[in-house]
Amino acid sequence: MSFPFKIFLFAPLVFLAGLSVAQADSFSMGPGMMNGGMMGGGMMGSQGVPEEPSSMPVNPDHAEALLSYIRSQNLVCLQCHSVSGSGFGPPFALIAATYAGKQGAQQTLAEHILQGFGRMPPGLATPAQADQLARMILALPRPNGEDERGGKH
Repeated sequence: MSFPFKIFLFAPLVFLAGLSVAQADSFSMGPGMMNGGMMGGGMMGSQGVPEEPSSMPVNPDHAEALLSYIRSQNLVCLQCHSVSGSGFGPPFALIAATYAGKQGAQQTLAEHILQGFGRMPPGLATPAQADQLARMILALPRPNGEDERGGKH
């Protein structure tokens, strides 16, 4: 085989091999997808800093209590969720608004946390943690007429 023919034959193969490697990387779930085990810090990438609450009205004391509980229990919730900002999963404030006023909301939300729901896998919290998370998430919304620290205006 002559030299120019080798380049003509192998150059497209090298290009296509590089292209498929680049495409495979672009569809990956990111670094550390399952690195720390199912409950570890690497489940869905590195733990990010939760975003500040946006326009959804939440009680900041309840939001801080929820975030403190998640951190103290070493739960991975904040890898996908935030209090009211955007993320891979819905914000806690939107979850609270979705379940608000529904019969059995706390039990249903606790079951969804425990058993998984939508893209959220099961097994990320114990039954006691799921119940506490559900209670704290549902307590997030600020009642009408309440200012940001819980006082009436």
